[in-house]
Amino acid sequence: MCPFFHSDFCTYDTKRWKRVKWFAAEQPFPLHCSGTPVYCSLPDFPVIALAAIPSISAKYFLWTGETKLETATGDRQRTLKAAFEEAKIPDGHAHRFRDTFAVGLLLAGVPMEHLSMLLGHSGIKVTEKHYAPWVRARQEKLEADVRRSWIAPVLEHVTA
Repeated sequence: MCPFFHSDFCTYDTKRWKRVKWFAAEQPFPLHCSGTPVYCSLPDFPVIALAAIPSISAKYFLWTGETKLETATGDRQRTLKAAFEEAKIPDGHAHRFRDTFAVGLLLAGVPMEHLSMLLGHSGIKVTEKHYAPWVRARQEKLEADVRRSWIAPVLEHVTA
Protein backbone atom coordinates (compact mmCIF):
# COMPACT_ATOMS: atom_id res chain seq x y z
CA MET A 1 0.00 0.00 0.00
CA CYS A 2 1.34 3.36 -0.94
CA PRO A 3 -0.10 6.83 -0.34
CA PHE A 4 2.65 8.78 -2.11
CA PHE A 5 2.88 10.69 -5.36
CA HIS A 6 5.51 10.26 -8.08
CA SER A 7 6.87 13.69 -7.23
CA ASP A 8 7.28 12.60 -3.58
CA PHE A 9 9.46 9.71 -4.65
CA CYS A 10 11.39 11.66 -7.26
CA THR A 11 12.29 14.45 -4.85
CA TYR A 12 13.03 12.31 -1.82
CA ASP A 13 16.50 13.28 -0.65
CA THR A 14 19.04 10.46 -0.22
CA LYS A 15 20.68 12.29 2.70
CA ARG A 16 17.41 12.26 4.59
CA TRP A 17 17.37 8.47 4.42
CA LYS A 18 20.92 8.33 5.74
CA ARG A 19 19.86 10.23 8.89
CA VAL A 20 17.37 7.52 9.88
CA LYS A 21 17.78 3.84 10.66
CA TRP A 22 17.39 1.92 7.42
CA PHE A 23 15.64 -1.04 8.91
CA ALA A 24 13.48 0.82 11.39
CA ALA A 25 9.78 0.11 11.08
CA GLU A 26 8.89 3.79 10.82
CA GLN A 27 10.35 5.90 8.04
CA PRO A 28 8.71 9.34 7.67
CA PHE A 29 7.61 10.39 4.20
CA PRO A 30 5.94 13.73 3.49
CA LEU A 31 2.51 14.03 1.96
CA HIS A 32 1.34 17.45 0.91
CA CYS A 33 -1.89 17.36 -1.07
CA SER A 34 -3.25 20.10 1.16
CA GLY A 35 -0.02 22.07 1.04
CA THR A 36 0.86 21.05 4.60
CA PRO A 37 3.48 18.35 5.11
CA VAL A 38 2.05 15.20 6.67
CA TYR A 39 4.26 12.32 7.67
CA CYS A 40 3.39 8.70 7.18
CA SER A 41 5.45 5.76 8.37
CA LEU A 42 6.63 3.17 5.90
CA PRO A 43 6.87 -0.55 6.65
CA ASP A 44 10.26 -2.24 6.42
CA PHE A 45 9.89 -3.79 2.95
CA PRO A 46 9.88 -0.58 0.84
CA VAL A 47 12.65 0.92 2.95
CA ILE A 48 14.80 -2.17 2.38
CA ALA A 49 13.94 -2.21 -1.36
CA LEU A 50 14.84 1.45 -1.78
CA ALA A 51 18.10 0.93 0.08
CA ALA A 52 19.01 -1.86 -2.36
CA ILE A 53 18.70 0.19 -5.55
CA PRO A 54 21.35 2.67 -6.69
CA SER A 55 20.41 6.32 -6.56
CA ILE A 56 20.10 8.19 -9.85
CA SER A 57 22.05 11.11 -8.39
CA ALA A 58 23.90 12.03 -5.22
CA LYS A 59 20.87 13.98 -4.00
CA TYR A 60 17.83 11.97 -5.17
CA PHE A 61 16.94 8.32 -5.56
CA LEU A 62 14.79 8.66 -8.68
CA TRP A 63 15.66 12.00 -10.23
CA THR A 64 18.86 13.66 -11.40
CA GLY A 65 17.57 17.09 -10.42
CA GLU A 66 18.78 18.37 -13.80
CA THR A 67 15.44 18.08 -15.60
CA LYS A 68 12.04 19.46 -14.76
CA LEU A 69 10.29 17.50 -12.02
CA GLU A 70 7.37 16.97 -14.43
CA THR A 71 9.74 15.09 -16.76
CA ALA A 72 10.90 12.79 -13.98
CA THR A 73 7.37 12.11 -12.75
CA GLY A 74 6.23 11.50 -16.33
CA ASP A 75 9.03 8.94 -16.74
CA ARG A 76 7.85 7.14 -13.58
CA GLN A 77 4.25 7.20 -14.77
CA ARG A 78 5.17 5.73 -18.16
CA THR A 79 7.22 3.00 -16.49
CA LEU A 80 4.32 2.08 -14.24
CA LYS A 81 1.88 2.18 -17.15
CA ALA A 82 4.05 -0.29 -19.05
CA ALA A 83 4.21 -2.55 -15.98
CA PHE A 84 0.42 -2.47 -15.60
CA GLU A 85 -0.02 -3.27 -19.30
CA GLU A 86 2.43 -6.18 -19.08
CA ALA A 87 0.55 -7.49 -16.04
CA LYS A 88 -2.71 -7.07 -18.01
CA ILE A 89 -4.23 -4.74 -15.41
CA PRO A 90 -6.79 -2.59 -17.21
CA ASP A 91 -6.75 1.14 -16.48
CA GLY A 92 -3.66 0.72 -14.30
CA HIS A 93 -2.24 3.93 -12.93
CA ALA A 94 -0.15 5.02 -9.96
CA HIS A 95 -3.12 6.47 -8.09
CA ARG A 96 -4.29 2.89 -7.50
CA PHE A 97 -1.54 2.59 -4.89
CA ARG A 98 -3.02 5.54 -2.96
CA ASP A 99 -6.46 4.01 -3.32
CA THR A 100 -5.22 0.65 -2.04
CA PHE A 101 -3.57 2.37 0.90
CA ALA A 102 -6.75 4.30 1.72
CA VAL A 103 -9.15 1.39 1.38
CA GLY A 104 -6.87 -0.90 3.38
CA LEU A 105 -6.80 1.57 6.25
CA LEU A 106 -10.57 2.06 6.19
CA LEU A 107 -11.23 -1.68 6.12
CA ALA A 108 -8.90 -1.99 9.11
CA GLY A 109 -11.10 0.48 10.99
CA VAL A 110 -8.98 3.64 10.71
CA PRO A 111 -11.29 6.67 11.13
CA MET A 112 -12.07 8.72 8.03
CA GLU A 113 -10.63 11.83 9.75
CA HIS A 114 -7.26 10.13 10.20
CA LEU A 115 -7.23 8.87 6.61
CA SER A 116 -7.99 12.37 5.38
CA MET A 117 -4.94 13.70 7.22
CA LEU A 118 -2.70 10.87 6.00
CA LEU A 119 -3.71 11.51 2.41
CA GLY A 120 -3.04 15.22 2.89
CA HIS A 121 -6.54 16.17 1.77
CA SER A 122 -7.65 19.76 2.30
CA GLY A 123 -10.72 18.55 4.19
CA ILE A 124 -12.63 15.44 5.14
CA LYS A 125 -15.28 16.07 2.46
CA VAL A 126 -12.69 15.26 -0.22
CA THR A 127 -11.88 11.97 1.50
CA GLU A 128 -15.54 11.10 2.05
CA LYS A 129 -16.34 11.74 -1.60
CA HIS A 130 -13.85 9.11 -2.73
CA TYR A 131 -13.69 6.61 0.11
CA ALA A 132 -16.91 6.68 2.18
CA PRO A 133 -18.18 3.39 0.68
CA TRP A 134 -15.15 1.62 2.14
CA VAL A 135 -15.71 2.49 5.79
CA ARG A 136 -16.10 -0.93 7.40
CA ALA A 137 -18.73 0.05 9.99
CA ARG A 138 -20.76 1.83 7.34
CA GLN A 139 -20.55 -1.14 5.00
CA GLU A 140 -21.59 -3.55 7.75
CA LYS A 141 -24.59 -1.36 8.62
CA LEU A 142 -25.62 -1.17 4.97
CA GLU A 143 -25.37 -4.95 4.61
CA ALA A 144 -27.47 -5.43 7.77
CA ASP A 145 -30.09 -3.02 6.38
CA VAL A 146 -30.26 -5.00 3.14
CA ARG A 147 -30.60 -8.31 5.03
CA ARG A 148 -33.44 -6.85 7.12
CA SER A 149 -35.18 -5.79 3.93
CA TRP A 150 -35.14 -9.38 2.71
CA ILE A 151 -37.05 -10.52 5.79
CA ALA A 152 -39.72 -7.78 5.98
CA PRO A 153 -41.35 -8.35 2.53
CA VAL A 154 -41.40 -12.10 3.05
CA LEU A 155 -43.27 -11.74 6.36
CA GLU A 156 -45.77 -9.31 4.79
CA HIS A 157 -46.53 -11.75 1.93
CA VAL A 158 -46.91 -14.67 4.35
CA THR A 159 -49.35 -12.82 6.64
CA ALA A 160 -51.37 -11.19 3.83
